[in-house]
Order: sequence, then structure tokens, then C-alpha cells
Amino acid sequence: MDWVNFFPPQARVCALPSWKAPYLYIPADTRKLRWECAELFPGWRPSGRLRRTLLRIKAAYMPGQIRTANTERWRLGEFVAGIFDSAHTVALLSNPRNFSGKLVAQIRNKNGAIIGYVKYGGREAARKRLQNEYAVLNALPPDMGPTPLKFGNFLDGTALCLSPLAGTELMPETYLSPKIVAFINKLPASDPHPLDSHPWACRIREQAGNELEKWFEKLENRKWPIVLQHGDFAPWNLIVAPDGSLRALDWEYANTEGFPYIDFAYYLLQTDLLVHRKSPSAAIENAIEFITSCIEIEPLDTFSARAIIALAAYEQYTKSLEDGHSPATRVQKCRLSIWKDAV
Repeated sequence: MDWVNFFPPQARVCALPSWKAPYLYIPADTRKLRWECAELFPGWRPSGRLRRTLLRIKAAYMPGQIRTANTERWRLGEFVAGIFDSAHTVALLSNPRNFSGKLVAQIRNKNGAIIGYVKYGGREAARKRLQNEYAVLNALPPDMGPTPLKFGNFLDGTALCLSPLAGTELMPETYLSPKIVAFINKLPASDPHPLDSHPWACRIREQAGNELEKWFEKLENRKWPIVLQHGDFAPWNLIVAPDGSLRALDWEYANTEGFPYIDFAYYLLQTDLLVHRKSPSAAIENAIEFITSCIEIEPLDTFSARAIIALAAYEQYTKSLEDGHSPATRVQKCRLSIWKDAV
């Protein structure tokens, strides 16, 4: 997708890290604005946060080549008219590793303040994710995520306008803090169902064939509620609000017919495998410890917890495959070994 469609006519734009490998496009207007917009560059590991700081310094003081949006219309501005009427400029995140083709535009007013976001999906996979996110956000309890403001066709794809969330990044934690548990416990849940009639379990069983039966067998001795599952519950998708509670971003993978405890296991695995680069066995041990000892939810026995962890790893693995990520990456190999029980 051509970046010029997202910027106002004749806007001066620079790219990070460079125009040869653009990941983030930001307005070049002032040093202060370049510094602030460059914060959108992702980074959750210590090395990633350091890289983001260095790129922000580069953007502020050595922005490199500046290009002009040679267009007569601000297509994105037209889309957000009536929603973000004070929209003046944009920072555009274009993750080259996201094979679904999703883009995120941060909308700012004339004073540089963030007034909203627009998520865009050009490919079919991204369009389906955004449609799902729009539906889930409309079903969320209050103050758990951004407010969906507009959803519809844009350019050759689909776009979703979202309100900004006030707060700060959640630092990656290798445990289930009370605020994390409280957030999950606020999500809607039904009365318990037998495993063989639980919609999430039925779908995963059908998808995996016999691959996961040894894990489902460990869960058949009790009933399980149907829950609203975030689906990508990780520190980088969580914001600490001014009152100390959590809000969640990126509900694209959410499921209104999800399985309990999967988000907990998902969070712990993502933090251990991606941020702290623990071995699969160490990640399993840590996840079992917290899932079985968390007193604010009904605790699980060790065998059930291990099954939940395997199923969460399976979901992570298959979703990454759907988004085009190679099974040969370190984290995918770790996830595979967890659900294959090859640790």
C-alpha cells in the first residue's frame, strides 16, 4: 500500500529506520513532532526499547531523506471526517513482518496531540481480523478497550477508527499480577459446559484432528465456561490506565466463544519465550506455577494446567502460521515443542 494515501497533500515525511527498510512513516514538520511520533515504533524487549530510543533520537536530529506526499487528496482525512475533525497529520506503522497486510495510523491534531487511531487491512486476512475486532469491541464491558468509532471500506481494504487509550505501557511481567487477573475476570463468561459441547474445544479438536487429544483428555473431568477470550493477550497489547487498571489493545484475534485460562497461559508464554527468551521447559514450569497457584481464580491441578499451556501454544503456533510466519523461527519451534510435548 502506498504510504502517500495516508498523509495530507504535500506533507513532508521521513521513514524509520530508513526509506530502504521503512517500518514507520512520520511527519517531518518539527523536531519535537518527529520525536513524539517516533514513539510509535514498537519495542518491548530491553534491546527493542533501546533501539526505539535511538531511532527517536535519529528522527529528531538526523531524520535523513525527507519525501513529499505528492497527492491532491488526503484519503485518510476524508475517511475520518466527522470522527476526527481536528485531524492534522499522521504517523503510519507498517510492520514488514506482518504478512496479513495490516497498517496502523496514529492521528494527531494541529498541536501534535493524539486524537485517535485507524487500523487498515488490505488483504483478506487483515480485513477479517478487523471485522472481528469491531464486533468484539462493541460487545466488551466498558473501559476494557478502545471505543470503535467507525468501520468501513477504505482504499482497497477495510479500516477501523478507534479512540485513543490514556495510560502507559505495561512492562513485561513473568507472573500473573493482580491487575492481569482482575482484567480477565471482568470478561464475560457463561455457565460451565461439558468439554465435548464447548464450542472452542470442539473447533480446536476438529482443526487439530488427533494431535491434541492427549491434552483434551486431561480436561474432561470437569465443565468449562465459555468466555470472551482476547486471543493475543500479551504485555505489548496492554495499557495501564491512570487509575491503575488495565485496558487492552488489538482485539483482532478475540473470540466470544473462548476457553478459560488460555489468555493467562498465552500471556505467560509470550513473555517468557519472546521477551525473556526462556527455554520451552522453563516457560512451561513458570506457567504451571502461576496458573495453579493464582488464588483469585479457581486454581487448576498441574495436569490440567499443563494441558491449558499446550493448547495455548497450539493457538499461538497456528495463528502465526496463518499470518505467514515461518515455522522455522525460534519462537515457533518453541511453541511446537510445547504442544507436541517434545520439550
